[in-house]
Amino acid sequence: MAITPTSAHFSKEELAWLKAHPHIHFAPAPNYPPVEFFDKNNIYRGITADFIKYIDEKIGIHFEIIQLQNWAEVIAQAKLRKVDMWGAAAKTKAREQYMRFTKPYIHLPAVIIVRKEITDLLNMPDLKGKRVVVIQNYATQAYIQENYPFLKLIPVPDIETGLRMVSFGSADAIVVTNASAIYYIEKNGLTNLRVAGESGFEWQLRFAVRSDWPELAAILQKSLDAIPEHKKQEIFRRWISLKAPEWKLSKEQIIVLLLVLTTTLIIAILTWNLVLHRKIDTRTKQLHAAMKTQSLILQNAQIGIAHFVHRKVHWVNPMLAYQCGMPEATLLGKSTRIFFLNNEDYECVGEAYLTLLTKGERYETDILLRRGTNGSYWCRMIGQAIDPEHVHEGSIWIIQDISVQKKLEHSLTALATTDPLTGTYNRRHFSELAKHEIKRSARSNSIFSLLMLDIDHFKHLNDNYGHATGDEALKYFVKTVRSTLREPDILGRIGGEEFAVLLPDTASISAQHAAERIRQAVASSSFEANGEKIYFTVSIGLTQAKNNKAGLDALLERADKALYRAKRRGRNRVEMDVN
Repeated sequence: MAITPTSAHFSKEELAWLKAHPHIHFAPAPNYPPVEFFDKNNIYRGITADFIKYIDEKIGIHFEIIQLQNWAEVIAQAKLRKVDMWGAAAKTKAREQYMRFTKPYIHLPAVIIVRKEITDLLNMPDLKGKRVVVIQNYATQAYIQENYPFLKLIPVPDIETGLRMVSFGSADAIVVTNASAIYYIEKNGLTNLRVAGESGFEWQLRFAVRSDWPELAAILQKSLDAIPEHKKQEIFRRWISLKAPEWKLSKEQIIVLLLVLTTTLIIAILTWNLVLHRKIDTRTKQLHAAMKTQSLILQNAQIGIAHFVHRKVHWVNPMLAYQCGMPEATLLGKSTRIFFLNNEDYECVGEAYLTLLTKGERYETDILLRRGTNGSYWCRMIGQAIDPEHVHEGSIWIIQDISVQKKLEHSLTALATTDPLTGTYNRRHFSELAKHEIKRSARSNSIFSLLMLDIDHFKHLNDNYGHATGDEALKYFVKTVRSTLREPDILGRIGGEEFAVLLPDTASISAQHAAERIRQAVASSSFEANGEKIYFTVSIGLTQAKNNKAGLDALLERADKALYRAKRRGRNRVEMDVN
């Protein structure tokens, strides 16, 4: 393989290893969209495929992709050393016997999928006595067998087969990642399925290499770490779609809905014409047949539909009643206020949509609506007047449950703004918040302070206790620091064992007190690892500013100099910027 200049961050030993191993046999999971799969043209695609392509093009590591029949064959070939690497695998005790894993780069929660006729919220113990589908040799199978041995499991070769079994009634539930479920439900039109609850298991997908190649595991971890955060987010967004499909009422759809709502009136008018009795009889039969067809369509539509007149509920379909957690009979004749969580949302939507509907325009908004007595759910409300010139005829509304999309959106936002190990802000988001606070401070002519924190002898802790203990130390450190901070204070991980804290409206004396509280809290506490109490200390550099014009980077540099002065003077201390 050709080593490109971007491989400069590898050690000489790692470059030599790559040169000695030009053929890295990589076998993806053949049917695991949107994570990784082979399309109808046998082209390798998905989230992991884009990561592999980036590492190949930008970092210079080439992989020979092997297409196997199923995941069971991928595992078998890896045990025989005919496959060197996997692209998206969960770490289990059994797999660690023959594979070595990187840190996770994809986090996907596993959810419980059932048919919509099962309306309860479920957790794993609730599945006792039911037929539960799992994907054979996937990590979820091992997780359920270990934690819920009383469940009756039905192993199947792939996700698509499992979802179809649940949809057609051959099984009661399937435990699968939400991203894969959404992909196949949309692909196959399995609209009678829904998410009933969370399994408690999260797929933490990693690169995995044969256990006798630790060098390749280290090289792949460096390659993952070298991928910019914005590139990772671009890949995730490409494969996990958050945007709900555009919907607009057509003229024909409005006519269909009106026919259902006004059939009785039409029949009454027709019956007055006794002269055309025979024609009326024929027409009435045709109309009843059309009504029956239209009623079946509306009654079985997998999206909420309603007819509102003067802000009262004139008609709803079963799906909307199900979404709201209230019987249809309870809703009819009630004020539309019954759907809203509070008066403010009710009035806000009422004022906006009335203005738009009288102009013949469509109204659309995303909002939290009431579900049952105490629950709520995210929905997209889309409304259009039946006749803008006669508002008293009411409006037709589509009310779509978008809770799953909102949850995915929240997950991606958290992924983009937080450090996955410690849960605090990552460097990019900390910089955004800090710059915003610096501008606010300049407008209000107030003083703020900045702390740089570095765990003392962290390399020594890693070398003596291992990286897993080092990770626990970082998480415990963040928890301890947070316990000393005020609500407006901003904490972020700058890199490695280095952190920063911005203290709004805080002069140097108060900032020194805050820094000392952090130092003492860290020094006086410990956490336990492998039965041993682990103690460590922190060094802190401090600077303050008012009407700062130099920018955040200059402030970080000043605080960093103070930090390293604290290191030189013995560590476990606070040093103030001399400027």
